[in-house]
Amino acid sequence: MADCPGRALAFVKPYPGYRKPGVSLRCQLCWRAQGESFLRPFDAYRAVRRGFGGRRRGRNDPICRGRLCVSREGAGENVGLAGPAAGGVLMITGKTRPIALFGWPVEHSLSPAMQNAAFRYLGLDYVYLPLAVKPDNLGAAIAGLKAMGFAGANVTIPHKVAVMAYLDALDDTARMVGAVNTIIIEDGRATGHNTDAAAFIAALAAAGVKPNGKRVVLLGAGGAARAVAAGLIHHDAAQITVVARSGDKAATLAASFAAKDPIISAVPWATAEFSRQLAECDLLVNCTPVGMWPNSHEMPDIDWEQLNPGAVVCDLIYNPQETRLLLEAARRGHQTVCGVGMLVEQGALAFTLWTGHEAPREIMAGILKQRLHELTVL
Repeated sequence: MADCPGRALAFVKPYPGYRKPGVSLRCQLCWRAQGESFLRPFDAYRAVRRGFGGRRRGRNDPICRGRLCVSREGAGENVGLAGPAAGGVLMITGKTRPIALFGWPVEHSLSPAMQNAAFRYLGLDYVYLPLAVKPDNLGAAIAGLKAMGFAGANVTIPHKVAVMAYLDALDDTARMVGAVNTIIIEDGRATGHNTDAAAFIAALAAAGVKPNGKRVVLLGAGGAARAVAAGLIHHDAAQITVVARSGDKAATLAASFAAKDPIISAVPWATAEFSRQLAECDLLVNCTPVGMWPNSHEMPDIDWEQLNPGAVVCDLIYNPQETRLLLEAARRGHQTVCGVGMLVEQGALAFTLWTGHEAPREIMAGILKQRLHELTVL
C-alpha cells in the first residue's frame, strides 16, 4: 500500500452514501486520516473481496503485493506494510487468528469494529469477521470453525440457544443460562460460554442500578432474555416476570429457572396481568430486537400509563443507541439504560476468553461510540 506523506493511511469506506464530493472512488478507498482516530480492518477486507468491476489495481488500493494492510492516525507519517504491533498497523497473514461472529443477520453489528480496535491496540494478531449464517447452516458453520483453525466466535440472534446442540462442551454459566454467546476453539473442541449475564449486571451497576430486591419485567424470551434472567436471579432480584408474544416460549424460559428459584414466572402479552406487573415493576428490560436498526421507528407495545413512574427502563439494543423505547421512557421521566454498556462488557469478557489478555475497555467503548455517531450522521 502506498504511503500518504504527512498523514497515516485512513478509513476504507466502501459504503454507498459515504462518498466525498469531488473525490474518486479509488482515492476514497484510502484517503487520509484527517480527524479520524480508528480504522476498520474488515472494511478493507470486504472491499478487496467485492472488487470493483475488474478495475486495474492502483497505488491507492487497499491491497498491495498480495498483503492486506490498514492503519490509524498517529501511527507515523509514512506508514508502510508492517506487523500488527507496529504503530497500530494490522495486517492479515497466514498466522492471523480469525474469530467469527455468527448471526442472521449480522450487517447491523458493531462488534467487528470494537474487537478489531482492541486487537490492534494491544498488537494482537487476531481478526474478527462477521459471517451471516442461516439457521439451517449453523451446524456446518461450527464444523467450519474447527476445520479452518478459528480461535473462536461470538454468537448472536437467532443462534444463542440453537448453537448449544453443536458444541462439544459448555461452561457452568452457559449451562445455567441455557444460551451461548461466546465460543472458544481449542484442540478441535468447541466450548460454549455466556458473557451476557455478567455484562448485563455490570451495565446496570455502571448506571447506578442495583438488581437486588427489584421487581423486574423482561420483554422477550430468547437467548438474551435467558442471560438477563440468570444474572438477575444470581444478584437477588425479588421477582422476575417474562412477557413474550409467544406465550409458550415465555413459559418455557420461566419453567427452566423456576425449578431452582420460584421468583420467576411468565404472563401473556397485552393482558390485565401484564398491566399489573408493569404497575409494580422497578425495572423494565427489552430483550427483543424490536426497535433495532433498520426498524428503529418501532418499539415494544406496552401500556405507558400502567408502568410504574419510578421504574428504570433498559433496552439491550445498542444500534440505535437511543431507541424509540428509551426516548419515550426519558420523555416520561424514567431513568434509562441503553445497550452500549452491556455490549462493551460482554465483548471485553469474550476478548479475554479468546486471547488471555485483559480487554482495553476504554478503546472498545470509544470506537463503538464513534461508529454509532457515524451512523447517526450518514
